[in-house]
Amino acid sequence: AAELLAEPTAPMVRRDQWLRRIRALAVRMKCVTDATMTASHLRSGRVSIETRPFDVISVFASVIGQTAPLVEGRRVSMNVDDDARDVVGDQQRLVDVLSALVESAVRECSDDSEIILNAHRVPDTDGVAACVSFTAQKTAPTLDDKGPTSGLGLRVAAQLAQLQGGSVEICVTPSGQTSYRATLASA
Repeated sequence: AAELLAEPTAPMVRRDQWLRRIRALAVRMKCVTDATMTASHLRSGRVSIETRPFDVISVFASVIGQTAPLVEGRRVSMNVDDDARDVVGDQQRLVDVLSALVESAVRECSDDSEIILNAHRVPDTDGVAACVSFTAQKTAPTLDDKGPTSGLGLRVAAQLAQLQGGSVEICVTPSGQTSYRATLASA
């Protein structure tokens, strides 16, 4: 890639494609590194959680900004029900959880799949579910009693949600629509 970028005769379109690819790989490596560090801190008990009320829309905006290089070329939409805007938890940790879920979604979904960030109140509870939905191109990951069975990012996301009194679930519809659902308490 470095030779291509340094080559003066390389077409600009091809250079731009390589630059986008390199940037996406750098973001993906950051996600893996962050997940590895967080997993290490979780194991050693060195993760602190600041619980306070916040607006889930600001979290979604941060997640979309952080993961933009990964989702390039895919449609990303956001839907937040009015009664689900205010949640209680650690805002930065929720950004970490949802960024890991988006990164996992990008890995699992087809190139033309839309990624949807959705927040809604969970019926019959005080909880709010923040979901990352997409159409899987292959068999979706599964959960066991410790969390997701594949993907470090998914397992770390599940552990961070549990530290905030929440959970992460994987829901798959017969049509292939997959949702990673992180549930937290509402404000």
